[in-house]
Parts: sequence; structure tokens; C-alpha cells
Amino acid sequence: MGRGQLRDWSGILKSPPIGVVTGTVAARQSRDYLARMPPLSYARHQFPPAVIRHAIWLYLRFTLSCRDVEELLAERGVEVSCETVRRWVLKFGPAISRAQAIADRQAATAAA
Repeated sequence: MGRGQLRDWSGILKSPPIGVVTGTVAARQSRDYLARMPPLSYARHQFPPAVIRHAIWLYLRFTLSCRDVEELLAERGVEVSCETVRRWVLKFGPAISRAQAIADRQAATAAA
């Protein structure tokens, strides 16, 4: 696939994106907070935001290595290097983790 060609990414990622929670009222409040989070800029990145968020989610949620994430994405048809995954985690990981921690705290206080 050439650099200028577009790819249909629908159907590649089956897992929900980071922050999408269903269920109790507290979980819905958590999701609402993440929806209000200022959007991260994915400008100048080759892959769509859903792929980037999914790679970061895999890395942080399951404490996988960058090479493990690279292999999991390759199984789904996304060719990305482990260095790219590492850069994404360094760039976007802290903001996503912070937002999730705040949402978790809000959910805990709502449940109490």
C-alpha cells in the first residue's frame, strides 16, 4: 500500500477504545468525564487515533512490551514498529492515564 493511499480501518479493532465503560452509574460518570477530556492531537500521525489508543491501551492495561504490542497489532493487520508504539506511549500515555485515574476516583466517590 502506497503512502498516499487510504486504508479502511473499520473492523480491525474489536476491543473498545480506552475509557469506554458500560454498566453502573459510576461507570457512566467515568465515561462522561473522559468524553469531556480535552482531545489529544493526533495530527501528523500515520495511523488513525483508534489504532494509537488501542496500542496504548494494550501496553498499559496488560503491561506488555512494545514488541508484544507490535505482534498483537500485526495479527490484526496493522504493521507498526515497536519504536512507534514506544513513542505513542511516551507521548499520549500520561494524559490517558491521568484522565483514567481521575475518572476512577470520581467513580469511587460516586459509589460510596
